[in-house]
Amino acid sequence: MLVTRIIRVIYMKRIAKAVLSLIGMCVAGNANAAIVINEAMPSNLSTYMDMSTYEYTPWIEVFNSGETAVNLKGYTLRYTTHEDGLVKEATIAFDCSIEGGAYKLLFMDKADQKNHVGFKLDADGGDLVLLDAAGKTISSLNIPDICAYVSYGVGESANGYMMPTPGKANSTAFASANLAEFQKTAQCAVPVFSKKAGAYHDIDTLKTTITCATTGAKIYYTTDGSIPTKEKGILYEGEIKMTKPSVIRARAYASDMVYSPIVTASYIFNSKNHKWCSSLNKLPIVSIVTAKENLDDPTIGIATKGSNGTDGACGTTRANYNQDWKRPMNFEYIVDGQAVINQEVEAKVMGGCSRSHETKSFSLSTSKKCGSGMNKMKYPFFKSKPSIKKFKSLHLRNGGNDFDGLRFRDGFMQSIIQGENIDYQAYQPVGYFLNGHYEGLMLLNEHTNEDYLYSNYDLDDEEIDLIKITKEINVSNGTIDAYDKLIEEAQSGQNTPGYYEKMSKLMDMDEYMTYMAFEQYLVNTDWPGNNNKLWRHNKGGRFRWILYDTDFGFGLFEGWGPNYTSYTTD
Repeated sequence: MLVTRIIRVIYMKRIAKAVLSLIGMCVAGNANAAIVINEAMPSNLSTYMDMSTYEYTPWIEVFNSGETAVNLKGYTLRYTTHEDGLVKEATIAFDCSIEGGAYKLLFMDKADQKNHVGFKLDADGGDLVLLDAAGKTISSLNIPDICAYVSYGVGESANGYMMPTPGKANSTAFASANLAEFQKTAQCAVPVFSKKAGAYHDIDTLKTTITCATTGAKIYYTTDGSIPTKEKGILYEGEIKMTKPSVIRARAYASDMVYSPIVTASYIFNSKNHKWCSSLNKLPIVSIVTAKENLDDPTIGIATKGSNGTDGACGTTRANYNQDWKRPMNFEYIVDGQAVINQEVEAKVMGGCSRSHETKSFSLSTSKKCGSGMNKMKYPFFKSKPSIKKFKSLHLRNGGNDFDGLRFRDGFMQSIIQGENIDYQAYQPVGYFLNGHYEGLMLLNEHTNEDYLYSNYDLDDEEIDLIKITKEINVSNGTIDAYDKLIEEAQSGQNTPGYYEKMSKLMDMDEYMTYMAFEQYLVNTDWPGNNNKLWRHNKGGRFRWILYDTDFGFGLFEGWGPNYTSYTTD
């Protein structure tokens, strides 16, 4: 009897174990089935900030509609771009538990930290798939091309474009065949100002009205640079009167539609009480408009000392402005009183020592996340390079080391060599306004990163090797292999026949000699121990040097000789 009872107990335990195992498999299956890629925002220009990096990073939202928590660690996200079929893939290496009924945001960039996945979403669209640890597809979302301030996700009845709802239940998704159809049928029309943005002289008052083609739409506007919303904007009810230089931003809202894109207009004019600078009337004007907190907030502001900073160059104070955070800004370029460029860009503070100056230098960059057709600044900004009409980025520079002087010292010195066989930065002095306030003379010039090679040589990032040499050798783009070979060859056989010919195959010798002679002619004491950049086409191209940051030339600082290299400068 005892043996029989033992056998029965063992048998029942085995049955219970099998049942529990089956239940576990069902729970796991249900858990997987409950995980959904709920929403994606490739063009997160200013909607939701990732507070671990203080950046506006593209994101996706994963929703667990089940009752049991699911950990996505070991799961894989795979993304195939629509534009070129490029496949990007990353496995989630961190604990990523989602409780039942909860949402989890995953930021899509290259950051190596929790809640970040190692590739970026393309604003032109792509197929996103989530696979479990066994490689089984759990969820997928086909994301079409998309514009700024709009997400794409699972709505009440179908996948579609929608107002972003990060970390919350989704709103109505508007199913559309494409972005153009969505913008025509489900998104409010862009508000229109009756008075064109630009510069006006010798007047005391400007007036404008705002209209929207969408029936029943209400327009909200701001005059402080902030994004207009129903909660914080001013409801437009009639003509707006301006008695001083002003900036107006507007957005339209209507029931059962997605809000409109933001439109910005800068009105620069002299009045009896606001003479901004009559001597600059003939210069182009740059007007930058952005929310005040993007500049001055102690935690996220990029132009203030703040409370969330890092150490800077030249022993400068630990400050927010030493961070490389990007913030959304509207960029207007006004020539002969007319705004020839008006578009949203991303901007970050740039420079070394000069970051501590009251007026900051900004690197202005475009990308697809800024909106359809807004991934370039299309205008011939520089008279010395009239054929170049498209730029991915530009510098708005405060003069660097010459901040308290002319501010265009660097541009002027580089202009001496224009027309020769040398890569130099084109420049244009401009009058600079920030949120309607005149900030002084600034220098608009080319950016000497990979975008310089796109504008000047029509080369894409994947086609170039770009090396920056300061106190260290840094690969800005591509690989260091060709540079290492250049140095190895340069150090061998210098006294043997054919040495010059050998080196001429690896570097543009004529350009190099022009570059070296000109730097020495300037007596640039911030070089050669600093400020060296060279590049090549990675399919057999020869290295060329890029001239930049020549501020120290022509005796800016007396007593700083050409061998002085123990400093870090702008």
